[in-house]
Amino acid sequence: MRVLNLKAVIQDTVKNRLVNIDKKDEVARMRVIKQTHRVAPVLLEIQEFLQSQKER
Repeated sequence: MRVLNLKAVIQDTVKNRLVNIDKKDEVARMRVIKQTHRVAPVLLEIQEFLQSQKER
């Protein structure tokens, strides 16, 4: 099983989503950032769990 570097994946996704949003649409930009902050800790927990399983 391959464990992705989730932090890098998250950052790339956010950058791509922010690039696609109009620079003037500050509300949409903040929404993407808020969603990311909500999801990122969960994904990092999953990554730590997968790595601990891999080390066994």
